[in-house]
Amino acid sequence: RGEWAAAIRERLRAIARHLEECGALTPVPGRTAGELAHDAGAVFPALSSQFADAAAAFNDVAYGDMPGSAQSYRLVADLDDRLRDHAGRRPSGAAPEAAAQTWAPVR
Repeated sequence: RGEWAAAIRERLRAIARHLEECGALTPVPGRTAGELAHDAGAVFPALSSQFADAAAAFNDVAYGDMPGSAQSYRLVADLDDRLRDHAGRRPSGAAPEAAAQTWAPVR
């Protein structure tokens, strides 16, 4: 329907939620898109530049009043697809106790 900005926001939020629910990232209330890119890029180093690009696309539409585009949405969707390819495999750097931590690092 051409609602690219909303689609970008929702898809990146879904990625973040999935990474927290599967234990790849420790849940952090209020995590920004930039923090997500940093944290997830450390866990999935091969995808770090894609996380950065997706965060930039999110920030453009969420805070920069940019209209969003099919190309920007495709960046986020491609990242999501690549993460699905990693499903079932333990991400590099993910600690088994990551999901059990009850504190959040100081930002």
